[in-house]
Amino acid sequence: RAVMHGDLTVLDPIWTTANMSAYHGAMLYDTLFGIDANLDTKPQMVAKWGASDDKKTWTFELRDGLKFSDGAALTTDDVIASLRRWAARDGAGQHMMQRVVDIAKKDDKTFQFILKEPYGYLVDALGKTSTPLCYIMRKKEAETNPMEKITAYVGSGPYIFNEAETRQ
Repeated sequence: RAVMHGDLTVLDPIWTTANMSAYHGAMLYDTLFGIDANLDTKPQMVAKWGASDDKKTWTFELRDGLKFSDGAALTTDDVIASLRRWAARDGAGQHMMQRVVDIAKKDDKTFQFILKEPYGYLVDALGKTSTPLCYIMRKKEAETNPMEKITAYVGSGPYIFNEAETRQ
């Protein structure tokens, strides 16, 4: 159970910058990277990552066994759709996307950022903790217009959203 300090009126953590929605989102969704106690960016859903010699291609491999709360496997299709939706609403994401040629799927666990120029803040942008965070949603919800709220809440994180027990 989560008891917020006020009404949680928006459940879509990408659509709003409200901290309460972000806190709720952090219980429901996971992120590719996070911040540790020393404020260093560390992997969460990512097992391996690295940049090409020219720093214009970054390759990320997801950890084994990632699933959504409905039991469906989490794949790079979900990640890429989530990245695009988040980047459309977030300042750091918009700044990053000015340098992105493409976010490409290599396979179900591996994706790449192909950049116009080296961008040293890429991993930090993906792991930032200010709203909106780069939460990973199912492709189905992540393909929702970023200017519209999602209406289904199937998470990639540690908790399951019980809509039947939610009062708004």
